[in-house]
Amino acid sequence: MGAVHADGKTFNGFSVTGKITKTATVWFTPSWRIKGSSYGMKNGKHVKQAYVRIKEGSYDSGRKWTKAARSKKDKREYRKSISKKNKPFATMKANYGWRYF
Repeated sequence: MGAVHADGKTFNGFSVTGKITKTATVWFTPSWRIKGSSYGMKNGKHVKQAYVRIKEGSYDSGRKWTKAARSKKDKREYRKSISKKNKPFATMKANYGWRYF
């Protein structure tokens, strides 16, 4: 099952964009109850907080967390982005994770 969309936008997701400077972004909407297992999410849960991380060679951004939502009823989008200039001869990896109510 793919991501759930509303007007062309997902309620929860992760992306990496850019060529020279890579930007990794994670986002979620606490009020959206997860349906399926897109992005490694737990079916039936509500996301409370998310992190994004970039690793390349000896560089590690560490987990960069969004603010934590206070309620499952919160309809705001929470988002966190980090960027790094890409080294052409090193492998860059970006990942993400979720905390639930």
